Amino acid sequence: MSAAGAQHSVAWEAEMAPHPGEHPELFWRSLFYFNVYRLLVALLLLLSVAIWGPNLWFGSRDLRLFAGTGVAYGVFRNACFNLIRQKNRRQNTK
Repeated sequence: MSAAGAQHSVAWEAEMAPHPGEHPELFWRSLFYFNVYRLLVALLLLLSVAIWGPNLWFGSRDLRLFAGTGVAYGVFRNACFNLIRQKNRRQNTK
């Protein structure tokens, strides 16, 4: 390996290695897409209650509990999304 190749390798590793307690941009982007998935799941659950109501097979025991859980999952998703957004704002201001 040439000296130029070794320098390039070291520079790349230094660029990719986050500081202690920090995560790379790819980590936060993947969390964002996971939260988009969470939103779709919560919407699917709530839409299924709105469309089929008491005819639902998987919410037939307690439809109110099923709908409440769907809403709680959506609220949890919003809280996670807001935390990620705040973290990204802090990183962008540095």
